Amino acid sequence: MSIEDEYDAMDYVNGAIIIVTDNSDINTVLSGVFGLNGFECFKCTTPEEALTIFNENFEKIDSILIDGKIAANRSTMLIIKMKNKKPSIKIMVLADKNNTKTRVLDYVQMNLS
Repeated sequence: MSIEDEYDAMDYVNGAIIIVTDNSDINTVLSGVFGLNGFECFKCTTPEEALTIFNENFEKIDSILIDGKIAANRSTMLIIKMKNKKPSIKIMVLADKNNTKTRVLDYVQMNLS
């Protein structure tokens, strides 16, 4: 059995997460780490793709991890749509501390809480 087959056969005890980043290496590493810790991972590269995955797997998605650059530029509506549909979803943003654009996400999060 290959590593991919073992990963696909895992029992996901911690829920499911969508990982949104346009860097395939980061996406692979993060999905590997989360997968080994009991999460089913959905990898995507755009907010639009993430919303499609979320809508198709609404019941089991617990969290979303978004690259800060994508989040600051194109994901505000994605976050709002997901929070409106499933208020309990946890949204995490990978942000460079020097990126002031992510402050808009703080505002969105405060207003949706």
